[in-house]
Amino acid sequence: MQRINTQDELDLHVKIMDKSPNMIFIKDARGKFRMANRLLCEIIGLKRKDILGRTDRELNLLDDEVSGFERIDQQVIKEGKAIGPFEEEVTAQGNTIWFKTIKMPIRVDGETMVLGISSEITREKQQEEYLKSANEELERFLYHASHDLRGPVATMAGLLDLMKRMPPSREESVLYLEHIEMLNGRMDGVIRKLLASRRILAHEVQYTQVRIYPLVLEAFRTVCKMEGREPHINLHFSEDMLLELDPFLMREIFEALVENSLRHAGKRTEELQINVSINEPEKGFLELAFCDNGKGTQEKHLSKLTNMFYKSTNDPDGSGLGLYIVHTAVKQMGGKLNLSIINPGFCVEMRFPV
Repeated sequence: MQRINTQDELDLHVKIMDKSPNMIFIKDARGKFRMANRLLCEIIGLKRKDILGRTDRELNLLDDEVSGFERIDQQVIKEGKAIGPFEEEVTAQGNTIWFKTIKMPIRVDGETMVLGISSEITREKQQEEYLKSANEELERFLYHASHDLRGPVATMAGLLDLMKRMPPSREESVLYLEHIEMLNGRMDGVIRKLLASRRILAHEVQYTQVRIYPLVLEAFRTVCKMEGREPHINLHFSEDMLLELDPFLMREIFEALVENSLRHAGKRTEELQINVSINEPEKGFLELAFCDNGKGTQEKHLSKLTNMFYKSTNDPDGSGLGLYIVHTAVKQMGGKLNLSIINPGFCVEMRFPV
């Protein structure tokens, strides 16, 4: 067990510990801080004089976290041996920070106290969570992609086999070929959106001055031509509006939104109204809204609609990728997405930092 015999020795240790890239502290048996280095003060957001002599609980740290700190501190003092390294989560100044910590007993002025040394591992934990999320998403991708593609392939194989074994009449041949064409279109749609998702994830964001009006119009024309349908479109912003955005990602966003509206309109094309609003940037943010008067969705689905392959209906033509693509592209530009139900219809609101 290490010993610090005088206050002068402790002060000397503090000067040395202030230069450490780790968070270092000493607490007495009552949990009061007897020493706190510079990094700990910065993380908690208090001056050293406001930390010393106070406990974690008196520093207004979260109760659940404090209970864990106290339990381990008392175990170190009781058993007289080091514990760790172990991972712990600390919430300070509204931020969640992860540390790898070791705690050991130390004698100060004849009293057994706890010396703690914590190295920050927040970035490593974030990478760990990202990899975990990516692996889960990959598993979902492989399952749903194989399911969504295998179904149409199996049906087409069955139809072709039937046509070989029982030569159909001309009328039956036309029906079979139309059905095969429909299934092929469904597979093509899934593959096209999977490729779009991949392009977005691999894309390096490049901001440039974009005339947003012609970009949105071109996205509408592209999708309407592909779908063979043309709803009423209202653009509520200036034709000359220039925005600092990534044109590739914005095009992907609007094409996915238009296709989503057409596929889930729940009414005749001529009755479908799509409104796009863009507010002039203010207070560091740009806000866009894409709303339609389609059939909308139920409240219970809203939080899941941006998940890969999530479908709120049993529509066989839907891929469950449209709003996932929008969410991914918005996220790539550091933006946030909000989905809401309007009466009647559905609204997608986007907010970007500028």
